[in-house]
Amino acid sequence: ILVLSSCGVSGNQEDLLILTYMLLLLNSYLNIGLQFVTMSSQQISKGMEELITNRSRDVFVKSDPTSVEKYSNGYGSLEEELRAVNEMNQIIPEYVPDVVDVRSEDGEVQEIHYELVDGDTVEDISRGFSDESVSRSDYRGLEQVVDELHENGIAHGDLNRRNVMYGSDGWTLVDPAGILESDEDYDEAVRDDAQRLGRIDVVLERSRHTSF
Repeated sequence: ILVLSSCGVSGNQEDLLILTYMLLLLNSYLNIGLQFVTMSSQQISKGMEELITNRSRDVFVKSDPTSVEKYSNGYGSLEEELRAVNEMNQIIPEYVPDVVDVRSEDGEVQEIHYELVDGDTVEDISRGFSDESVSRSDYRGLEQVVDELHENGIAHGDLNRRNVMYGSDGWTLVDPAGILESDEDYDEAVRDDAQRLGRIDVVLERSRHTSF
């Protein structure tokens, strides 16, 4: 300002020059900030690309066993769920989610990493929260899957509407208690499977006749 005054610049001209200088300074700061944001965005995008590239499969991590109904013989732990999934995979591999990884600590299973299932739960389908539709013949397919399990000496043990999913690849059974024929609760579990299938049939039939 002193330099401008000594050069004979008037007050209005002085204000204009100061304003011009401030605008130029502000523009330079904005350009620097924009470059920083652009660089940061590029780094984030690069990081996401690396993450997506490194993930060969989409995974759901199960670490809370409380959602699995427990029977008197103690079923409900992640160890028992893993055993059940392995047993069912021997019988109906196309109807059970793949186990991608298992994390253990001190000999106890802490996490089961499942491949994500393409589809929606019967709960969501029956309440109109899904675009999936299940015909009578589709439901008969579910009955056949459960019958195949029973014929091979294993019951799912927790066929609620959140543990049965339907999608483009058909049915998927998740969160099994996995009661074997040699277990004392097997007969009870088979009856429970049948009763729950009946409830699933009812809600799906109702949803076919309901407009959401």
